[in-house]
Amino acid sequence: MVIVQITGGLGNQLFMYAAARRLALHHRTALKLDISAFESYPLRRYLLDRYCIAQDVATPDECAELKARALAQASPRFGMRSLFRRRAQAAVFSADDSLAGTWLPEILRTPADVYLQGYWQSEQYFKPVEQLIRDELRLKRELAGENLALAQKIGAVEAVSVHVRRGDYASNPQLGTMLGLLPPEYYQRASRAIAEAHPSARFFVFSDDPDWARHNLRLEHPVHFVAHNGPEAPHEDLRLMSRCRHHIVANSSLSWWGAWLCANTEKIVVAPAQWFQRLPMPDLVPQGWLRL
Repeated sequence: MVIVQITGGLGNQLFMYAAARRLALHHRTALKLDISAFESYPLRRYLLDRYCIAQDVATPDECAELKARALAQASPRFGMRSLFRRRAQAAVFSADDSLAGTWLPEILRTPADVYLQGYWQSEQYFKPVEQLIRDELRLKRELAGENLALAQKIGAVEAVSVHVRRGDYASNPQLGTMLGLLPPEYYQRASRAIAEAHPSARFFVFSDDPDWARHNLRLEHPVHFVAHNGPEAPHEDLRLMSRCRHHIVANSSLSWWGAWLCANTEKIVVAPAQWFQRLPMPDLVPQGWLRL
């Protein structure tokens, strides 16, 4: 059995699920989700139940039993990355924050009974089952109301999603220093790069701080600011982003998924040249995305 800890915002939840789904298939075993972190994490909500995923929630006893078995057999030689030895029957495979955007191939050498704890922010964790992940990350509910109308508008034009991530990056000085806020100039350069290839481009701006985006983004092309879903429905914003033909992503896992889930085979995706200020993320940005 693979049990994966699910925590954080929607983008992080999707990375955790996708990596664990692939690992469970690799080991030909069941996948269960440990969502207990949300009981004491009021800033975020569990949102994977909105999707057509293989969802089976692990009980506290199942998590405790697997961890106890793993620790009884643990070898410290893998340090913070993992706690397992070659012939162990159970493992805790844990990657700290500094490894969030790093592909750790030793994940495939874990035993079939494993507890995963980390961010797993690289498509290399699930690239071999890419189509399955795309199929499962469909929302259960059909588009409706304002989201349906906007999706139709997006589908009728050369739509470009623009994601502006601020939130705790802006409100928490320590976090902002570590991760970094993207300046308006990034969005200006990115929009020009896409407009050069697609002069008829129309830009759809998604942000957790729409007022800041309206007052600070000065894009030289038609812009529509999307603000009706609010913080309670990031999955709806993500679906709309994925329906755009091209993407300007923030240093945010949410807009990463908006671009990755886009089905346009000729999409242009612009990403920051340096994702975070003080964290290496060597395997986060897929090949083919433009770095600015």
